[in-house]
Amino acid sequence: MDFELTFLALVYSLLCVLLSAYALKFDIVVGLWIAAISLYTVPAIWTQIYAPQVIENATRGQFGNNNLEWAIILSAGSQIGIIATFKIILQSRKLKSIKLTVCEGKIDIFFAIISAYSLAFLFFHLKNRADYSYTNATDLEFIVSVDSSYTAALNLFSISPYVIFLLYASYRENLLKNILHKTIASILLVILVTVFVDAGTRLSNRNILISLVILILAFEYYWTTTTLNQKTNSWLIPFVFPRAKVVIGLVLATTLSLYGLAEIRATRQTIGEDANLYSYTMVERLIFLNDYSTPFASLIGVIEYSYVDPISVLKSNLSNLFPAIRGKLLQIHIYDLWTPGTSTRESSNAMIPFAEGYVAAGVLGPLYNSIIFSFGIVFLKIFSSTDNKKLNAVGFALVVSFLPRFARSQSIYIIKLTYIYIIPAFTLFVCLVGVRLNRGSTKTAKR
Repeated sequence: MDFELTFLALVYSLLCVLLSAYALKFDIVVGLWIAAISLYTVPAIWTQIYAPQVIENATRGQFGNNNLEWAIILSAGSQIGIIATFKIILQSRKLKSIKLTVCEGKIDIFFAIISAYSLAFLFFHLKNRADYSYTNATDLEFIVSVDSSYTAALNLFSISPYVIFLLYASYRENLLKNILHKTIASILLVILVTVFVDAGTRLSNRNILISLVILILAFEYYWTTTTLNQKTNSWLIPFVFPRAKVVIGLVLATTLSLYGLAEIRATRQTIGEDANLYSYTMVERLIFLNDYSTPFASLIGVIEYSYVDPISVLKSNLSNLFPAIRGKLLQIHIYDLWTPGTSTRESSNAMIPFAEGYVAAGVLGPLYNSIIFSFGIVFLKIFSSTDNKKLNAVGFALVVSFLPRFARSQSIYIIKLTYIYIIPAFTLFVCLVGVRLNRGSTKTAKR
């Protein structure tokens, strides 16, 4: 065993812990994103050192440890650079809170949209329930061969955590004053949760399942920490201590647990349908293999093949900005280097975003990553930077729920997922709260 490589891995592992803790002190979003990235780098590094065949079998790539040292250095440089760049942005230009003016809430519009969605979700779910499975949902040939209502059902399911969360937030923030509105919200919530659980367990879509958990925990975390010295009825208050480290640990532990449970079901389906696909017997090992090892292989692979092509990065990001275009994902470009044709939009290994930096700028990748992702985080913080705490809590939760996805995809998804999911959900909640933009001056945000 290479002692120097093992020592470097140990140093990097400790560095990830320190960087996450340091970032959490001045900005929770940056800290959680760094922590999410670490979940996809640290386990993979140790796996590559002690059991390289695990990653090799998963990605069908044989890289060895020749470029692992460079991958570790580039990852560390990117993480340090993102934190440093973000702090420079904060120091050079204070983030401003968006001033809002209270107006009449459009609660009828809120319920009309959510009611229409709920009925559509229930209808398409019942129509396609028999065809739900992890394999069918990731099989493009099956999706194309069946009725278009199957695609509609999958799309509606992907939105469901955010609709359920908005109803939950409306209760928690006491925005439903009318008994009729409370009754309607209760009925819709029961329908949506029932359909969500049924569809989630059948499809075994772990990303969607954990999104709802993260949404609620992040929402409660915001209210608990911002009202810690005031009266609050948050059920997270017993877990909160200075800097809320316990809450952060609770969020991560709960998320990983539910993620693992969903992955167990998906893995068992895969093993049952294609026994030759994997040669492993431990389901837990497959969880570790599929979700926490393969993304880092993308960075090792691009270094191994010296794949530097900024034009491909630009084309991939632009062509994936809008859903209708369906351009070639950057991770497909990467995995096609050693396994051509095995990755598709519907089913492929994930990538660590730092691989994009290397493809775009080679050894200057950390500089690219620092600029792109720090400004991306600044953009996301807009949704929790108003002078209305009720909106900030919802905006903060929406952003945090997407951090795991941002930690395993290319940079353009920060914009894409924002306008597809975050902006519509945030706008709908604005209708319920009853505020509008004040075109006057702004003031420095306290958070």
